[in-house]
Amino acid sequence: MGRAKHMMEQGYNSDIGAYICPDCIKEDGIKSFIIENSTTVTSPCSYCNNANVKTCDMGLVVGYIHECIIKEWSDPAEELPYESAEGGYQGSVLDTHDLLWQVGVNVDDESIIEDIAESIHQSHWTKNNYFSLSPDQTLSYSWKSFCQIVISKSRYFFLNAHNESYDVNQHDEMNPIKILDTVASIIKNLTMLKEISTSEEIKRVRIVDEYREATTASDLGSPPLDFCKMANRMSPAGIPMFYGAFDLETSIKETYEPEPNLTKKAVVGNFYPCRTLNVIDLSQKFKIPTIFDQDQSYRFEKRFLYDFIKDFTKPIERADRAHIDYVPTQIVTEYFRHILSKDTSLKIDGVIYPSSKNQNNKAIVIFADNDQCVEKGTKSRYTEELLFLNNFEEIELTPFNII
Repeated sequence: MGRAKHMMEQGYNSDIGAYICPDCIKEDGIKSFIIENSTTVTSPCSYCNNANVKTCDMGLVVGYIHECIIKEWSDPAEELPYESAEGGYQGSVLDTHDLLWQVGVNVDDESIIEDIAESIHQSHWTKNNYFSLSPDQTLSYSWKSFCQIVISKSRYFFLNAHNESYDVNQHDEMNPIKILDTVASIIKNLTMLKEISTSEEIKRVRIVDEYREATTASDLGSPPLDFCKMANRMSPAGIPMFYGAFDLETSIKETYEPEPNLTKKAVVGNFYPCRTLNVIDLSQKFKIPTIFDQDQSYRFEKRFLYDFIKDFTKPIERADRAHIDYVPTQIVTEYFRHILSKDTSLKIDGVIYPSSKNQNNKAIVIFADNDQCVEKGTKSRYTEELLFLNNFEEIELTPFNII
């Protein structure tokens, strides 16, 4: 009776009498737990019958899964109102079997899920703090609110503007204005600051008519002030920046939008940094921990950052609204350039970001004026040189030979 009472109190049955190998579980966190707790080579896997691999007591695995689940899921009776006339619990409820699939206990053998579900005593589950936002949802909501504020309410004095929608007494709400500081903190914590060496080539493309010539650093670098009239993803009209990429295909696709019956040429300037550049790398890949990963470092921050970067780099059609829709990313870029540079005592020279025009590739914006783009071996008279033109090439573009 004592053993049975203990199992009831711990919430699961640990006396399953089965063994499992890491190959039978696809979820990385659980797989790692099985590997770390495999103690025998004499008991074959109860699911794939492999006798040549170390296995783990299934009771230990169920205990680990249960321990991870209860950190974020609980009994609906503790979280949700119940109205029999309205069909029961007033909220989303999952049985244990469905919950295991939803949280990622991915397996090929359905009997593994059945054994786990039968060993866990609680039969139905709902999210902890059901009526509150999770930390990453709070951050995402704040980012969307920030975008709304700077697009339609207060653009130039948003830092001091009164935000009527913000309730300081809500525990799961943050002032949207603070989202910039939060993004900067996450970037620093995830070490997303990167150096670009002087040996790394950066390509910048200008699309011109066939008869036009563009051969100099001034021609192919950031636009001069007099020609800086179009708003872009990172830069408002009037503020020149250097947009480029690290490969030819991306540099053209980020710049060229084909027009029927028109033949253009791409002049590709191959630039190199004049000194090591400090950039924020938003293209950096990072693994978002699941509830089963032992290392939960910055889990919610990474979940938010994944959605933030996706929104930050989403394609925006070049239309009348483009300059308005770019406002949030322009403000964030300016924050990186001026405020984050001051906070880190490290001059931020640009941002690497996933290309919206060439999947799985990346583009870059460098905070360089036209006169900071120089010919190889020359010096600028008035400002620090950031990029030098090594050489250039011309590529004819038609609707039929687009890269």
